[in-house]
Amino acid sequence: LATGGNTFSLAWGVPENESNAISSIFKLHHQITDMSSPFTCLQKKGQVISSAYLIPDYSRTVRDVWSNVHKTLNENIPVKRLQVSGRKGWKTVRIFVSSTFRDFHSERELLVKEVFPRLRNWCEQRRIHLIDCDLRWGVPSDSTTEFTMRRCLSEIERCKQDNVQPFFLNMTSERVGWVPGIEDVSTSVDQEFDWVQGLSLTEMEIVQGAFRDSGLNSLFMIRNRSFINDVPEKYLKEFIDNDAIHNQKLKKLKTEILFNVPHERVINYTCNYKGYDEENDRVLLDGLDIFGEKVYNFFRDRIEDQYPLMEVEMDLFNHQYEMHHSFMENRGASVIGRRTILETIEKFICEEESETPMCLLGGPGLGKSSIMAKAADNINRKSLKQELKGTDVPVFYHFVGATPGSTDTEFMLKRLIKMLNVCPKESLPTDYSTTCQTVYSILNNEETKPFIMLIDAVNQLDNADEANAFAWLPNKHVPQVRIVFSMITNSSPHKLLLEREAKPVEVPVPPLDIECRKEMVTDLFSKYNKILPENEMDLLLAKESSANPLWLSIACEELRVFGNYKKVAEKIISLQDDLLLLLSQVLKRFESEFGGKLFVACLCLLECSRHGLLESELLWLLGDEENLFSEEYDNYFLDDEEFIMNKTTPLKATSQISEGTRLPYVKWSKVYHALRQYLRPFGESGEGRLDFYHRSVSKAVRITYFKQSNFAETERSDATKKIYQWWHTKLAVFFKNVKNISRKVEEYPYQLLKLNDLHQLREALLDWEVIDYLYHPEYSAQLLEYWRCAVPSFELIKVAFNEILEKLEPGDSFESMDLYSQRYERIGRILLQAGKYNDAKKLINVAMSMENEHLGGRLDRLASLHESMVLVWDGITKLHGYYNRDQIYEVRPLIEHARQVIAIRKAIKGDKNKHRLGFMYVTLAFHLKGWTLLGGTSWLPTQMAGQEAEMLIKEGVRVFEELGDEGKLAEATMTDAVIMNSGHLQIQKYKESEHLCKRALGDTNVLMTRIYNNTGIAYEETGNYKEAYLYFRKWFYACSEVFGKTHPKTKKAYDVLHEPMYVRQANNFGYEIPSYSFEPGIDTVTTEMGGLSVNDVEDE
Repeated sequence: LATGGNTFSLAWGVPENESNAISSIFKLHHQITDMSSPFTCLQKKGQVISSAYLIPDYSRTVRDVWSNVHKTLNENIPVKRLQVSGRKGWKTVRIFVSSTFRDFHSERELLVKEVFPRLRNWCEQRRIHLIDCDLRWGVPSDSTTEFTMRRCLSEIERCKQDNVQPFFLNMTSERVGWVPGIEDVSTSVDQEFDWVQGLSLTEMEIVQGAFRDSGLNSLFMIRNRSFINDVPEKYLKEFIDNDAIHNQKLKKLKTEILFNVPHERVINYTCNYKGYDEENDRVLLDGLDIFGEKVYNFFRDRIEDQYPLMEVEMDLFNHQYEMHHSFMENRGASVIGRRTILETIEKFICEEESETPMCLLGGPGLGKSSIMAKAADNINRKSLKQELKGTDVPVFYHFVGATPGSTDTEFMLKRLIKMLNVCPKESLPTDYSTTCQTVYSILNNEETKPFIMLIDAVNQLDNADEANAFAWLPNKHVPQVRIVFSMITNSSPHKLLLEREAKPVEVPVPPLDIECRKEMVTDLFSKYNKILPENEMDLLLAKESSANPLWLSIACEELRVFGNYKKVAEKIISLQDDLLLLLSQVLKRFESEFGGKLFVACLCLLECSRHGLLESELLWLLGDEENLFSEEYDNYFLDDEEFIMNKTTPLKATSQISEGTRLPYVKWSKVYHALRQYLRPFGESGEGRLDFYHRSVSKAVRITYFKQSNFAETERSDATKKIYQWWHTKLAVFFKNVKNISRKVEEYPYQLLKLNDLHQLREALLDWEVIDYLYHPEYSAQLLEYWRCAVPSFELIKVAFNEILEKLEPGDSFESMDLYSQRYERIGRILLQAGKYNDAKKLINVAMSMENEHLGGRLDRLASLHESMVLVWDGITKLHGYYNRDQIYEVRPLIEHARQVIAIRKAIKGDKNKHRLGFMYVTLAFHLKGWTLLGGTSWLPTQMAGQEAEMLIKEGVRVFEELGDEGKLAEATMTDAVIMNSGHLQIQKYKESEHLCKRALGDTNVLMTRIYNNTGIAYEETGNYKEAYLYFRKWFYACSEVFGKTHPKTKKAYDVLHEPMYVRQANNFGYEIPSYSFEPGIDTVTTEMGGLSVNDVEDE
């Protein structure tokens, strides 16, 4: 301190470390600057030093602070361009906005209302969701709590997690903002974020968001101070920190920005004083157009560079694999006290012989998913190191909840088929039935190479409660395959497995023992440098539910955030001793502390969604806060059951979610950060979708906010039904208008079904955008499933589609006529899939005429259209139970169209086309054989038809041999046998197809049932009833496995075995004759004609 010519030392306590010393200097500064000059209160040896003036120099102190900052930086981080070239699906990008608050109202207003909405629209066109993290928006300027600091810095960390290199925007002018004192920064914040004492919160955001990594996506907008000359003096305090230390800090901050950030990412801009907004109590600035344009262009370019739009087709299966792999690594990271179970699973997979799956069984919250994830990770690592029988054994793992749609059994099985690479992409099954049959064949085929399969939470799969939940799993699978399931004890799938002759290997997951519980509690608290005293540990573990890992982890988190350490024991006592009730208790606390009804609405919307909601969707849904709850809905939260029951009209949600009602991010951040430990971002996919991470959280929400005591949907009270109706209506209204078609198709029809609004569902299914998205040329399973719910008969589908087709106009342009033609064919194919063959034929004919007359007869389109007609006529011929002479008028057009397809596809290149060509060779050969059985005509005599059939089947066999598709080759070989004359050569060909089929698909599959049947018929026609019986017996047992014991196809085989001839054969062999009852109405008619059975006609 300079006092005239003398220098005096000032003692200010005895600081324990440098940070405390710096903090003390800041405290001294604030005290001194509050006093008047001259400064007269300093003493030396008890004597007052009079007339002393304070001339502080804070430059060294500020330099010391930044010296400490540099110690926390990695100075050698390379500025490395990050490009996510393999991006699949939607991605979420978060932009963190940093600045002092009260002096940047105008810029923030421009960002929120103009710049970010414009950037968001651009992002959506590139399958990117944009989230602008503006945490200061609406936060009082005097917010100095630990919660505010933690929320700001943890949001920056979240930006890093989502985007690796965070997108960061800083605006700086003449203020550095609030500097927390040492007492404001808790030990946990200090350690978690490496806090540097002496920095303002804004400076710390800059260090955390831009300086501690390459900062490639960070932009600094420095405002020129010239506008201040026009600001009235009484408003200057909003823009300037006049005291000396803040001036030094501001000068040093700007120097550090220029030193650490390349000049192209530091932009100076100007603005003008516009006036004062009395209503909102703030100074207005204008002339910010250049500012807005610079911000928009920078982030547009950086996002485009990091997440380029991929024009190539994305491999959905690889994307799913990555998400399940990420889930496995995260969930299996910390598993305590389950070593014995993990060793049991590993021994089962690596050492034991088994033809049945292992089942991990236990109640909710016992940690089955974590055990499965850890086991999968361990086995996967062993496989990669070739420690499993000295080879790299494929490991398939599937976790319900890891991805959107992970409850879809059919898609899960297709993932398995794709991973095993057992058939070309073009041959992947198109519906649940054929998918199950394919997997069944894999698991039953002695030629199948070893692989390991782990499926978590089987009881949460979509069809878990259905009788066909394990239609894909043989009673005994081949021993070289290992299968491990996890499921709730006594759940529907568990009971199904117990009903089988071959029982599963059961491994119960017990509650945690006392030592494991202590280890888990110690581990959880040690992450935050906390220790639970022994007496309080005993109090916690005395709770019966503490044996449940999920309950224990939730309870520990409740204690960790509890503020009064003197009352921890009381807090432990107050914790509900039940998993669902504890979760309900926690949710009610969150409701009171973090957002009230906004928090409740978020929970209810997630609960009523199909597979969770995107974060961007929640921001819009929650944005219209005034209409989130109606006046009558409020009564639901007053426990007024009588009020609810007396309501005669259903609650109606607001009719639309209007633009401009997006929830301010500061409000959403408060809700999200409270709830995030109970949410899962599916598989760390970056898609930004949120859902409850455990089924128990969903149940707790239903108990707490839906007044639901029974979880069965059919047993809900009227009050509960009305609450569900409110939120399903909210979601239906919102998704009706969303632009993201994949999300619309996933949620909108589902919400309408929940509301039983079949009229709106029919309207939705007639939306061309929805039709195009759900259409599949082979089988539009999801679309037809929705239609089955929407109408009582497929006859009404035909009527509905015809109505929208009548509104189509072909137009004059090539593009409009092409669209017209494609839509007629597309609807024709859908009607074909629905069994409306004659209606499909009319529509496809319209498309054919348009193509020939106006579109130039393009080869690929003509091939597709003629192929559609083949399928139509093929379906029409199958309407008959047997061949008769009248069918010749149906088979002829099929032959004509099939010939057209073959002629066209011969001129087109590519394996996909070749596969379709091979299919058409086999199809036409089969129907030409049928033509010979019908007697032929002068147009095509039987001899010529037979010769053509023999030539075509040879071509079909050649194609599938070249493609290496043994499954289709087996089918072609069987068809080759079908068209041959009866005799030993035909039998030899059937056995060749049997061998191929067994090698490719195993001995229990749809194709093999046909081979067994036809081989039996061939032996019968040669008079060898002994061998015929053996094959008919194989046919029966294969049908029983593939279709079930009471299926019509099984009934036909059953009836053959009960014919007198084959009863005698069974007695000769000493075989038991199957005997059981069939459901009434099972078709018993079977017709055989010259070696060609109706089964072949039906299945081909």
